[in-house]
Amino acid sequence: KVDYYMNSEECTKCPNPATSDKGSTSLDQCKCPVKHYMNNGVCQECPQNANSEKGSTEVRQCECIENWYMKDNNCKQCPTKAISSKGSTSLDQCKCRCKITGMVRYASNAHNRQLQT
Repeated sequence: KVDYYMNSEECTKCPNPATSDKGSTSLDQCKCPVKHYMNNGVCQECPQNANSEKGSTEVRQCECIENWYMKDNNCKQCPTKAISSKGSTSLDQCKCRCKITGMVRYASNAHNRQLQT
């Protein structure tokens, strides 16, 4: 049966909202949807402003969206005028965006965030 797995000779429903293929034989074959991860047999939502692929099994598989970084299992926004790529994991990955004579320059030191535009 779809969304069930065989558990000690009986069919057991996957934890909501996880899904499984017909013929699944263990809880490990139940997959949480995108933006979720499996934690001790329960689908947990990724932190706000984070995404994950279907079937993720740890919070660290949740990736923060652009201009956010992961800290203590939560997504934090980069400082004003700083940007980061999807999946950033530290403040140091936020790059200052500075406008100098019509050109955009990216500084590698996120702590230097008082640059003028």
